[in-house]
Amino acid sequence: MNGRRCEEKVHLLFQYRNSANQYLARIALMSELAGGGVTKVEFAWLSEATSEAHEKCVEARERLFKHTKEHGC
Repeated sequence: MNGRRCEEKVHLLFQYRNSANQYLARIALMSELAGGGVTKVEFAWLSEATSEAHEKCVEARERLFKHTKEHGC
């Protein structure tokens, strides 16, 4: 810990923010495309990519919470 700032927590927080932003961007794209204009195959691929982004977001959140709990920061 550097003074009052835990660099690992900051790093994990940025990872969480970035993965959440990617997940939200894919959700937004899905909602835009849901009205038509893509094939079922394309939409299925995007749906899978969105699910993967969700998993990465959940994993990043869990790493952040685990660190905060264990490190007390």
